[in-house]
Amino acid sequence: MNYGLYLSASGAAVNMARLDVYSNNLSNVETVGFKPDFLAVRQREVVREEDDLPFADSNALLERLGAGVQPMPTRITLSQGTLEITDNPLDVALEGSGFFQVQRGSGADGIHLTRDGRFTLNSDGRLVTVNEGAAVLDSSGKAIELDPALPVSITSAGDINQGGGVIAQLGVFDVEEPEKMIKKGANAFQAEADVMARRRPSTARVIQGSIESSGADSVGSLMGATSASRAAQGAFGMIGIFNEVMDRAINTLGRVS
Repeated sequence: MNYGLYLSASGAAVNMARLDVYSNNLSNVETVGFKPDFLAVRQREVVREEDDLPFADSNALLERLGAGVQPMPTRITLSQGTLEITDNPLDVALEGSGFFQVQRGSGADGIHLTRDGRFTLNSDGRLVTVNEGAAVLDSSGKAIELDPALPVSITSAGDINQGGGVIAQLGVFDVEEPEKMIKKGANAFQAEADVMARRRPSTARVIQGSIESSGADSVGSLMGATSASRAAQGAFGMIGIFNEVMDRAINTLGRVS
């Protein structure tokens, strides 16, 4: 197989992956509390080094060309987003590191984390997320129930006051290894069971009547998607050239006269 074909294919695959990541970020520039993804790329070592085979047969010229590129695992960028005032008493934003916890399924496996603080009350008076109606949990992991007829006040510590007293405290937690979190849809996150079990109360400031805007940068995401698309097209063009060269080598130069 033509070595250049492999190198071009690796470049095409990496840039298609980059395009997926930037496109997803771009489509979520208006998503409340969204955290953009980041895809790092590394240069692959030649086979003798990558597979630790120092005595394997190789070609010095091909080794000088390198072994192409490879995408690394996608990471989530957790930087603070801009806060926007909504004046809705059930909209809540976090200033600092931390996540709200919501119940999206049964048991401990159903507990997910989110930065999307758009909350509302369902027909039973339970505090739920606007986007899918998942129950918002307090600091002890219980669903929060409020009186729809009474005004709600939420302190910077997350205490929910209603009727002259504290009804509950919003559950706001940090995780020790945020790089291990994965996205679970509907702007929610989850990590492995042991990581979730070690989550701890957050010191983030709770701000009532505000939401956190998306962390995705529209200009940067668009430029990244455009760059990845052009690079992928270039790699596909090289694949086409190598394919044509191989076709001529086989069907023209290799023809027996």
